[in-house]
This record gives sequence, C-alpha cells and structure tokens, in this order.
Amino acid sequence: MTVRLLVYGIVQGVGFRPFVMALAQEWNLCGTVCNTGSSVCIDLAGEESAIAAFRKDLMMKAPKGSRILGIRELPGIAEGRKDFCILPSPSAGDGKLPWISPDLPTCPVCLAEMKDPRNRRFRHAFISCTACGPRYSILKRLPYDRENTAMDTFPMCPQCQAEYARDPRRKHAQTIACPHCGPVLCMGEHTGEEAYQDAVRCIREGKLVAIKGIGGYQIVVKPDLQDVVRQLRECKGREKKPFAVMFAGVDQIRQYVPVSSEEEELLTSAARPIVLIEGKVFSEEVDGCSPDVGAFLPYSPLHHRLVEELGPLIVTSANRSSNPIAWDTSMVKPLGLPILDHDRPIETPLDDSVVRISAGKPLLIRRSRGYVPLPVILSQKFLPEGVLAMGGDLKACFALALEDHVYPSQYLGDMENPSVQELFVETLRRMEAILGIHPQKVVTDLHPGYETGRLAHRLFPDAKHLSFQHHHAHVASVMAEHGLSHSIGIAFDGTGYGTDHSIWGGEFLWCQEDKMERLAYLEPVSFCGGNAAVKKARLGLQSYLYAAELPVEEPLIRTALMKEQGTVPTSSMGRLFDAVSALLGICTYNQYEGQCPTALEAAARGYHGDGYDLGEITMRTDGSLEIVPYFRRLAEATWKGVEPARLAWQFHQDLVWMTVRACEQIRKVTGENNVAVSGGVFVNRILLEGCVRSLQKQGFAVYWNQQVPCNDGGICLGQAWLAAQREGK
Repeated sequence: MTVRLLVYGIVQGVGFRPFVMALAQEWNLCGTVCNTGSSVCIDLAGEESAIAAFRKDLMMKAPKGSRILGIRELPGIAEGRKDFCILPSPSAGDGKLPWISPDLPTCPVCLAEMKDPRNRRFRHAFISCTACGPRYSILKRLPYDRENTAMDTFPMCPQCQAEYARDPRRKHAQTIACPHCGPVLCMGEHTGEEAYQDAVRCIREGKLVAIKGIGGYQIVVKPDLQDVVRQLRECKGREKKPFAVMFAGVDQIRQYVPVSSEEEELLTSAARPIVLIEGKVFSEEVDGCSPDVGAFLPYSPLHHRLVEELGPLIVTSANRSSNPIAWDTSMVKPLGLPILDHDRPIETPLDDSVVRISAGKPLLIRRSRGYVPLPVILSQKFLPEGVLAMGGDLKACFALALEDHVYPSQYLGDMENPSVQELFVETLRRMEAILGIHPQKVVTDLHPGYETGRLAHRLFPDAKHLSFQHHHAHVASVMAEHGLSHSIGIAFDGTGYGTDHSIWGGEFLWCQEDKMERLAYLEPVSFCGGNAAVKKARLGLQSYLYAAELPVEEPLIRTALMKEQGTVPTSSMGRLFDAVSALLGICTYNQYEGQCPTALEAAARGYHGDGYDLGEITMRTDGSLEIVPYFRRLAEATWKGVEPARLAWQFHQDLVWMTVRACEQIRKVTGENNVAVSGGVFVNRILLEGCVRSLQKQGFAVYWNQQVPCNDGGICLGQAWLAAQREGK
C-alpha cells in the first residue's frame, strides 16, 4: 500500500521530520518526508496495518512543540523505495497557508547539557535542538530551513554536521551550533565566557547592562537595588510603569506571591509570557501602583544562566519609552550602557508577551513573542482574496488574512512615533513575503485622523478600502474568536471615533454579521483639554464635576466648559475611570497609559469591607446611561469623608450591575442572548470577572478575548472578520 499524507499545523522547526523518519522506521515503512511551504509531506509504502499504526502514533506522539491541525490523505508515490529518508525542501511552496512556529523556550535536555562540564556545549549561550530555540525571530523566508534563517552565515563544524545528519535530538535542527561554529557572545574586547562573566560582574556591581535577547535587546538589573532601578527609569524615560521580573522557576516566584495552577500553566507554557500575578513583590520603584507583579521565566540559555546565578532580575526592553524595541546594536548604543552582544541577527523584533488569568481564562494584554505568527482560524473560509486589517494607532498591530486564516502581527507600539511607523511598514512587508498574502482589500478604523488610515492609502492606493467603527471592531474580535454571527457587544475603552463624530468608549452594541446598532452608552460628557485629558485625569474630573453641576475649582477650565471652547463630548469608560481616580485622590495623572485606572483597581482590590449605597445607574429611553447623576452622588460621598478604597470598590460593583441591567433591557428588545465583551478597560480583573459572573447568572452566554488582546492590539482581528462578513454577501 502507498499513501501520501500532508500534515498541517505547527510542523516545521520542531523536529517533526526526524520524528516522522524514526516512526516510519519503527513500523518498517519506506518512503520520504519533506517540508513544503505550509505542511510536511509524507510518502509511505508498506503494510496497510503498519500505515494505520503510523498514523495513530503520528497524532499521539508528535514532538512537544508541534501542533497538528489536520492531515490530508492523497494517493502515494513511494512504491519501489527500499528505505525512508528526509528530502530537501522544494524551492517553491505548495501555495497553501503556512503555520510557522513561534520562538520556543530552551528545553530541559538542552539545559542539562549546558550545565554539564563534560558536554561540548557546556555554558553555550546558543544551545538548542529540534524541540527548542528561536524560530520566527530568525526566519527570513519559508520553508524553515537553515539557509532561510539568520543561521545561514554560520557553517556547521564536522561534529554539528554529523549530529544534524544522525543525532535523534538534533537531526535537521536548523539552529544547531556549538562554541566552535555558532554565534559568539561579546562585550567590549572580550568574547565567549569572558564576555558573559564581565556582564555578571557589572550587574552585581549595580550597573545597568544591555543584553541581546531572542527578539531584541533588553536591560538587566537587580530589582533589590532601588537606586539602580531609579537609574533604569531615567535611562528609559519610564517614570512609573511597573517592570517585569524574571525568576529562575515557579518555586522561586512562590517565595514572593501565591501562584495558581492556571498561572503556573501560563508561566511554563511554550510562549513563556510575562504573567500578571496578584501581589506586591519588591519596592514601589519596581512594582509601581500596580496590584500585580509581572513575573516570567527564562526562555533562552543566556537568561537561564543569569537568573540562576544572580537571582530574580528586572529584564526590560532596551529602548526609550514610546520607541519600538531595539533589534540592532546601533539602536542601543545611544543609551550609553555596557552591551552583552552576539552576532546572530534578529530578523523580526519581538517584545515579550503579557498575559493574566481573568475569569479563569488567559487574557492577553500584549501578543508578541511566543504567540506570533500563529493565526486565528475563522469558523468558515470567508476570504477568497488577501485582506490587510490595519488595526488602530495605539498598541499598533495589523493582520493579514486569507480564506479562514487571520495572522495578527506582533505588538509594534504607538503610531504617533515615526519609528513605529517604519517598523509597521517593515514588518508588513516581511509578513507579506513570508505568508504569501498580497492584500486586495485594506480595512481601516473609521477615525479620519489615524496614521494607520493614511498609511493604508499611501501603501495600497489601488486596493479596495473598507472602514469599520472602532468599538464595532472590538466586539467583532470576540465574535471572530468564538464563531458568533450575532451578539450584544460591550466595548469599554479610552477613545474611539463614533459614527456621530464624537468620541465613544462606553458602548452597548447589537452586532449582526457586519452590521452594528448602538443601543446603549455612557451618558456623553463634554471634555476639555483634547488629548491632554488622556494624561491629566484632573481635566476629566473637572469636566465631570461641571456636568454634574458641582463646583469646578480651576477658572480656565470652568470658562472653557461654559463656553464650549475646545471641548468634545465623550462616552468614554476609560476617561470615567480617570475622573473617579482623581476624585477619590488615588491618582491624578497617567504617566503611562492606564495608570489612574490601575491605581483605582488596586485600591478596590485592597478593600475588604461593606459597600456604600450610591444608587443605581439607570438607562434613559434614548439608551444613555445616567452616569452624571451617579458621579454627583459619588462626589458627595467623597466630600462626606467615605473611605476612598470603599468607594473605589463600590464603583466597580455598580458598573457591573449597570452592565447587567443594560444587557437585560437590550435582550428584551432584541431577544439576543450572546454577550461579547471587549475593550482595554476589561484588562481590569474586577470588572471583567464581575461582568462575566453576573451576566452568566442571568442566563447570558458570555464571550471575551482569549487569542488576541482585548485592548486596541486586538481590533485588527475584528476588522478582518468584519471584512469577511461583508465578503460573504
């Protein structure tokens, strides 16, 4: 019997071909295996029962880093072969959509070898095998073969060549290298182990040291040296935002904070993301106002050595705040730091991903290393031609889509920065080439001033252009993930251009395929200060006080609001959080995005007492939710001396019940029972968990983002899905 199997999924760069060869030999099968552009092609010849057993083992025993999504069976051509071998990959792909492995963390076997003085890769900073090591960050083009990666300039020595040909763990491992033939660490005039020891000495002495990681350069510093952490803040221009801390293992994290089983699973997953875990670990210099620590585990050999030798370390990207991650030495030198460098190029820069467990599920906050470039699969093949979804200007992330595959890019930064715009274009061109998706349609946000919109028309003047409202795209991202064609959509965020040309952000939408109807929303309030109000929470506070007919302390603001000079109406939930944080005296300025809401949530999480009756937030007949009268009652309670933490806690509870009651009223009108929850405000764990739990108690089927961020980093998926819905009509 002969058969050809095309295996789809993450099956390249994970030791799949050597695994297939060993399996075929185990079952006495002849044939070949090779990579194609999107799959692994296996030709088999042998007994029917042996081929059936092979297929079963193929699914049950596949390498740890692989993910088989489907197997297509065709007539075989292996008849007459007397052996089984691995063939070179064809120069042309198969025209199918690829699944490319994200970067993989160092496996336990390689770690053991790196620590073994008898092993020839003892202390080798680039040790890897078919089960671990960089993948997407070093990829130039498909198929994933050494000559198509950043390893193409490192010829294998005879020993590595022999392992590449025959060793079970390193057979066809494209990143294979050793101290004799692989990349080399360097620091100043020193190389190899001397360079590494120089870096360790500097870190111990309390110096900031830049290191070249897998996806970009990072700054490493001990978190218990407060003066040094302050220097780090000055170096990065990062005044208050918390730093993530790398630990040697989960047991070490547990010495500081409790870790749930779900959090442990995330920490040790192949993505190795930064996981937000409740608890304060070090000083305010490290943790900021956040109620969580950003903890993560080492994912490269160099990281493992550093944390095991030095203990927990702040490991943060080596760039000034608002700039994209540095991926070339020239981008780091202006910081004036010692650099532990190496000579393997970074083809695709990748920040560390950030995740938290919320409502019992992973909630992505930043999607990058470890997740990119995995696609999101739609419920049907909607897109017969290539689509580019440009996303938004904040937390920029685009997506390329074709058929039922949507490939979101990594987190890129904020598009107001020209360097981010350059990275956006470079990353787009790279992904177009690797994936073979050439956009015929381009989807943008409705906002007329977005850089992504201007860029779309400049780069693709001849494509068909579509635009969708910002919050509609937020909700659609959830619908895309969960295969929904209709839903009540809740979108709470900072800003988004509305169909009425005002600023939205506290929206209840009824979404059916590509259509949206706004059925409820936070009562609009005129804000003064324009973009300054995003940072200065006191501007939002004064705007809310004026709307509530309460005293406004600052005459210029009062005059501007009275005369409606430079004001804009907004229903933004994010700005409401800012105003309440300032009202309660918790935080009055966003030195980084979301600082005021984060501090407000921290105060609420720290409260463990009785609530305070502030009355309900009711809905008017026009769908507006009476937030201004509620704010007046909250201000009066503050002036009466009610504890700020108590009011912070009550504010969160009242928003939950406002959300439930609004959904119940919408269900009465529409009969809709699905609820899709999205928007950056839902990074707030109290709010998301409260809404999910309370809506489920009322019989709603509740869905939220799990494959892309709920913030603006996820709207590209929603845009692509809406384009797919429109395509189907």
